[in-house]
Amino acid sequence: MVIMAASASAQPRLLVLGDSLAAGYGLAREESFQARLAAALAARGITVRIIDAAVSGDTTAGGR
Repeated sequence: MVIMAASASAQPRLLVLGDSLAAGYGLAREESFQARLAAALAARGITVRIIDAAVSGDTTAGGR
């Protein structure tokens, strides 16, 4: 296992795994969980890059 230190200027990343709820199935992009999470964090002064790995129809077993 290799662990590399991030530079102080590197933006933190947050990986979102999940099913259709996390993927925002049937929702406009700006209404998705990731968009709302990013907005809530930004309102608190937290800037983070959200990586959307949610898949509609997937299960928690698929995240393994």
